[in-house]
Amino acid sequence: MKFTKHLACVVAALMASSLFWAAGCGDAVTANGDAGQKSGSGLPNERFHRPAKLEVALPRLRQLHDAIVAEGELPAPIVIKVAELVHGTGASAHSHFHLAGEYDGHHEEGEEEKIHQYEVDAIQELEDIVGWLPRIAGSSDLKEKQWKRLKELSTAFESDIEAAFGSATDLQEKRKAYRSIDKKSNDHIEAIEKLVAESLEKLG
Repeated sequence: MKFTKHLACVVAALMASSLFWAAGCGDAVTANGDAGQKSGSGLPNERFHRPAKLEVALPRLRQLHDAIVAEGELPAPIVIKVAELVHGTGASAHSHFHLAGEYDGHHEEGEEEKIHQYEVDAIQELEDIVGWLPRIAGSSDLKEKQWKRLKELSTAFESDIEAAFGSATDLQEKRKAYRSIDKKSNDHIEAIEKLVAESLEKLG
């Protein structure tokens, strides 16, 4: 059962390390499913690193967790480049966004392209994926009962992370705080992985 509408012109882009949510074209759909915005108002909430499918999100979540709790340096932040196509001028100007290099459309006369870039560190990426899981699962084949259970698990996981971080703002402070809930976090991930695996196995 699908829980979110498929949006026109939204495509899943296969990148070097993972699938990321891409958007752009006709109706100015952005990465988070919003309509195009007024030109110059910045990126649409910087959600272009959101995995498009559970099959990508869960392995990435596990990879990030293992890297954060392990010894050694954290993985380098992922770098996301986004192209903004500006249509029109003056008060009528509006923008469409898509991952740079992933747009197969054509440029129209008078259309301006701007390239934006942002970075996401491993801890922020893990936080984002945990918070996005219900939305990502919404376009999967999970039944409503399993989807609700996944939402409960991801919400509990998200709450534990927020409680552990407290007022920590420094990356290393957050890493230390996350390590303090290593077992609890691992249990959350295992429960989510098991739920999805069993649910999809039944459908198969």
